[in-house]
Parts: sequence; C-alpha cells; structure tokens
Amino acid sequence: MPLQQDFNNASVGTAAELAAAVAAGNFKAVRKGLEFGIRPDACDAAGNSALLLAIQGRNLPLAGMLLGYGAPVNDEKLLGTALTQDSDEMADLLLTFGADPLPHAAGHSRHLILRAAARGVDKAVKDLLGSGVDKGMMDDKGASLLMLAAEGGHANVVDTMLKAGLDVHQCDKKGRSPLRAAMQGGSLDCVNLLLAAGADPGIRSDFKDVSITDDDFSKKCDPSIAIVVDAAYQKFLLNDAAKHGDAEKVAELLAKGEPADTFNHSGATPLYYACLKGNAKILRLLLDHHADPNLRDKKGHLPLEYVIDRGNAEMTEMMIAAGAIPSPASLHAACGRKFPDVVKVLLRHGANPNITARETRHFPNASDTGISEALRVLPDDYPLHTAIKNGDLETVEALVAAEASTVVRNAAEETPLQLARNSASKAILKCVELRHDAEMEAMGQSAVRLDQQMGAMKTLRFKPKAGPS
Repeated sequence: MPLQQDFNNASVGTAAELAAAVAAGNFKAVRKGLEFGIRPDACDAAGNSALLLAIQGRNLPLAGMLLGYGAPVNDEKLLGTALTQDSDEMADLLLTFGADPLPHAAGHSRHLILRAAARGVDKAVKDLLGSGVDKGMMDDKGASLLMLAAEGGHANVVDTMLKAGLDVHQCDKKGRSPLRAAMQGGSLDCVNLLLAAGADPGIRSDFKDVSITDDDFSKKCDPSIAIVVDAAYQKFLLNDAAKHGDAEKVAELLAKGEPADTFNHSGATPLYYACLKGNAKILRLLLDHHADPNLRDKKGHLPLEYVIDRGNAEMTEMMIAAGAIPSPASLHAACGRKFPDVVKVLLRHGANPNITARETRHFPNASDTGISEALRVLPDDYPLHTAIKNGDLETVEALVAAEASTVVRNAAEETPLQLARNSASKAILKCVELRHDAEMEAMGQSAVRLDQQMGAMKTLRFKPKAGPS
C-alpha cells in the first residue's frame, strides 16, 4: 500500500496529529493529512480547531488550505482572533469563506465593511449594511464603500450597495466619484449599474493634475465603457447648459425633447440653476416645457427660495404663477431683506401678514431654509414689526394694504403702532396710524354687529310664551 506508506511518513494519521502539524506550520504534512481524508475541523487536546491554530499562527496559506477543504468558519473566535491581530488578509479570507461579521460589528464595523467592500464579499456587506452601519463611511484615503467595490470590479456588491441606498455621487477627498473608480477598475458591469442608478458623468476630478469630467475620462478607457458613459452624459447636458447660463443651448435641448427635471449629482434640476443664477430667460424656457417648480434639491431647498433670497420679484411672480408654493416664512425673509417688490408679489398671491416667523413652522411646505433665516432674525415679530424696524416704507405700505394688524404684539409686547410712533419716519407713522384707525373702526363695527346679534338671540331666547286663549 504505497499511498498508506506516504501517509505514515507524513506523521499525520489522526485529527490530533493534523492539529499539531498546523500548530507547527508544517504545510506539507497538513496537506497530506487532508488528502488522505482527515477532516479539516480537527482539534487539538484543548479543543482548538486546526483553523484557529492557523489563524493564531498567522499562517495564511495553511488557513486558506483548510478553508478550501471545507473547514467551518462559524466559530466566532476565528474572525475575532484575526481582527484582534489586525490581520487584514486573514480577516478578508474568513469573510470570503462566509464568516459572520455581525458578532464583531460593535467594535469593528468600520474595519469589517471597508474590507468586505474592497474584497467584494457580498454577504458580509449585506449583513453589515442591514445591521445599521454608517452608509457614508470612508476609508483613510476618503474612498466611499461604493468606490471601493466599484474599483474592485465587484458588481454584485455594487448592486447590493445601490439597493441599500448608498449615494451614487459620494466622492472621495479629491472629488473622485464611484463612476470614475469603476472606470479605473475597468468594470463595464459596475459602470452600467452606477449609470442606471443616476450617476452623473459630468462630475469633475483631477487626472494627471488636470480637472476633467468623468465623461472625458471615459474616452481614455475601453471603448465599450466610453460609449455607455457618453450616452448617459447626454442626459445631463441640460443641467450644464442652465448652470452656465446658455439659454440657446437650453432651448435647443428642450426642443429635442430632453426632460426638464433631470437631477444631477448635486441633486439639482435645470430649474434650480436658473433660479440660483437669476436667469429669467432660461426659467421661462423651462417653465414653458413643464418643469416642476416644487422639486427640492438634495439639501431640501426649493428653487423659489433662491429667487426670493436674491430679491428677484419678476422670477418670483413667474414661479408662483407656474405653481410654485412659497414657504410660509418667505414673507418674513423678504421683509427682513428689504425686498418690497417681492413682498408685494407674495402678498398678491395670498401670503399671510399676520403670523410670526416662529408660527410658520407648523404649516405645510415650511422650508427649512426660510424658517431658519426668519427665526434667526426677529423670530417673534410679525412682518409689519420687521418692516417698521427696517425703516422700509414701501414694504410697510404693502403690508398695510394687505391688512396687516397694527395691534398684534411681539415677544417684547410691542405693537407695530408703538414701533411706528418711535420711528424716525413720519411717513411710516402716518401710514400705520391710518391703518390703525381703519382697524379700530372695523373692530368697532364688528363689536356693534356682535352686540346686535347677541341682543337678537337674547330676545328670541327669552320671548314669553303666549298664554292660553
């Protein structure tokens, strides 16, 4: 029996001998023992598995061989030991063969998911993401989880991450995107997954000290990658044209049927750029092609906020006429910035001059930006308080015309009438006094009507019943 003789020469005939050979780092003896049928889950006298002994000995080749022969990885001590030893390659090996990362997530979640992402261990990534680890995590070089998986060409992991909601536009410290990482890794599958998830090839980052777009970079890659990236880039040309104020290009693209509401990597639509840049011509083109004026950007801001913030009454009118819904705090913001023309537009479209900025928080469509600004500046003032304090006669007149109250009190117990009497502007005082007189007259008439109604009700209620005839 020559085979048996070889087996005996290896001095590995029992599970205990296999474990001892592993502990001694005798690769040849261990291999022969496994080839002749000794189970890879062999243990020493203390109950330590052969795989644990290999890990403790930092013997990656032996650990790999044992795993290849089916050594179980469900013992928590295995991955725990590798992590304690800071043995990245050993941890990678165990994760690849199905070691459960969750028992170690509390102290090692960042390390585990970064390694699993880079090595393409889909199950570990899925389990860790499901356990609530930070999806925006980065490695020491600033690379995101999605970038690590994309650059490694791990399409299954990229798919898992995208389904878990990882940001397709999370760039590293140098501005490099997951799409750029996928192209550098040469993975068409990863490129296609990222593009399908909305990756914008217009993101710029450095290549050999020159800032270029991902679309430009694709032309340095395999032609199959360049074709799909360039095709996807066409979807974002309208955003770029609006961003750079190119009305002619915007008109051309809209005429070709390009959708008006495409979100780019900043979470911004072409309409956002038109409002941000104050470009009424481009705004009109987009609204005429049914751009939605109520789409928020990635930060939750509405395009109308940027128009109001810049005091552009013409564009404010255009946006509201097209269906934009102003934040309840918009009137406060416009009053605070002394934009009387914007104030008039907002009042004309139903803005309420008789609530404080703080109260606007309780209304639907209460924009965070508008509220925070209005709360920061005189949060318990009414618009008329603010306009009087600013000495803004035109805004005072607009608010008075919209029946702003002169008797409401702010947190300092001041009424607009009191502020006007202390104002240096006689014109403001006269305007507010006239409104106050009208308000008092209206209140008096209301009181008379109420008294008459109560009297009538009293008469009806206590009218004596007729006696018997």
